[in-house]
Amino acid sequence: MGPRTQDQTEILIDGLSFVLAASVDLDAVQREVERAIETPGQFVRFTAAGNRRVRVLITPTSRVTFVTEDVAVSSSDPVMSRNDEGDWDFL
Repeated sequence: MGPRTQDQTEILIDGLSFVLAASVDLDAVQREVERAIETPGQFVRFTAAGNRRVRVLITPTSRVTFVTEDVAVSSSDPVMSRNDEGDWDFL
């Protein structure tokens, strides 16, 4: 049996990067972003890795990218997330 894997999704919003918590419904966040860009500005809320609650203002000029990759995990693998300064933290 090969290594255990799971999807990990990173969302980049105007250059800021967040790794979504595994429990987040990616399709729901994507729909919220799509609705928000049709308004003058609307907050979108989601949970990032490390149980960080994020609220970001999305406008028609916001640039949002979702990147999902299959990553190998084991019980001993550290989980990483970017902090507010853009550096990686172990969770």
